Amino acid sequence: HMDHVDANLALKERFKLRIVGPEAEKAKIPGIDETVEEGSVLHLGNERIEVIATPGHTAGHVSYHLPLSKVAFTADTLFALGCGRLFECKPPVM
Repeated sequence: HMDHVDANLALKERFKLRIVGPEAEKAKIPGIDETVEEGSVLHLGNERIEVIATPGHTAGHVSYHLPLSKVAFTADTLFALGCGRLFECKPPVM
C-alpha cells in the first residue's frame, strides 16, 4: 500500500538505493529494481536474508528473516491487537 512505498522514488534518488520487493506486488511498488518470492535469498554484508511468503494483508506480501541477527521484518503480518483490514485475503489466510 502507498503508506509503505510512497517515498520510494525520492529515497531511491537521494540515497542511490536499489528497491527489492515481492514479484507478485511489483506493479504496485514504485521504483522496484529486483523482485523476490518465497525461498529467495538476499545478502547484505555478512547477513543472509531469507524471503518468506506471508499472504494475508495483501496476497503477495513477503517477510524478510535475518537468521544471523535473529530478526524478521514482517511489516503488516504481525499485529499486537488483531490484523486490521484485509484487502485481498480472508482471515484464515492471515
